[in-house]
Amino acid sequence: MVAGKKAPAPKAAKDVKGAAKTPAPAAKSAPKPTPVEVKAPAPKPAAPKPAAAPKPAAAPKAVAPKAIQKPKVQKKKTGGKKKKQVVKYVIECKNPVEDGILKTAAFEEFLKDRVKVNGKTGQLAQNGVSITSTKTAVTLTSDGDFSKRYLKYLSKKYLKKNSLRDWLRVVASSKDTYELRYFQINQDEELEGDE
Repeated sequence: MVAGKKAPAPKAAKDVKGAAKTPAPAAKSAPKPTPVEVKAPAPKPAAPKPAAAPKPAAAPKAVAPKAIQKPKVQKKKTGGKKKKQVVKYVIECKNPVEDGILKTAAFEEFLKDRVKVNGKTGQLAQNGVSITSTKTAVTLTSDGDFSKRYLKYLSKKYLKKNSLRDWLRVVASSKDTYELRYFQINQDEELEGDE
């Protein structure tokens, strides 16, 4: 009898670990009248025990996402403020215009035709983007975000189209200003002549 009792005891311990095996030994101990009654209550207590264990584990996880969600909300609010700011970029063309090799009106028209907003050209007014030119500068103003780098890209494209890329370069002279400057070829020639 001692050997027979020891064998079911380890099975019972294994049954406690696995919820599915607990009803099987109960059915063997009470064959006819109790199996139907025992099967219904046995799974109910087994289900709350595993559910109770994940709840404490889930509680710390719930705390971490709340902390993460708060900064995300703040970032969205600050992002909304950035979109409302007016962005203004200036391309200064003083030297080429004075030399007569570049016309700001033609440069302005090129930008109006080529600038894409939300992936489409020709929709500048609907998206709050305006391009104007003065005698020596072209100004782009946007109500939303606009890439300064994209403006430099288009400026280089205009210079290449008009065969000016070999003579002029686009340089950022300040945070919101580009300037068209000549390459410093004269200094290189003077250095070669001295040697």
